[in-house]
Amino acid sequence: MCSIMFEEVSRAMLSFNEPFQADACDVSITSRTQNRSCINSWVELDITLRDMTLVHPIYMCTLNKELFLGGQDLLDRLAPLIDCHQDQLWIQVEVPNPLGASIE
Repeated sequence: MCSIMFEEVSRAMLSFNEPFQADACDVSITSRTQNRSCINSWVELDITLRDMTLVHPIYMCTLNKELFLGGQDLLDRLAPLIDCHQDQLWIQVEVPNPLGASIE
């Protein structure tokens, strides 16, 4: 999640009287165009998708090019079908897979 989106989510949660704070992290991920890590903090969020809720770690990125990038760990938990032409995602599980589980 980029820092701009994190600020928006933080404001929204505060309006529900449910403030949260990100914790510092030392994840060292760099891209081909960056020589320093752009991940500086993380938060564990309850994410609700229709009737399903899961708790998942979300990492904050200082690069504000994309609002949210879903990682392989989240995809493994949801086993989605992704339609890039229609910008749609269909979740194939009724209960999210455990964090760290891979789908076969």
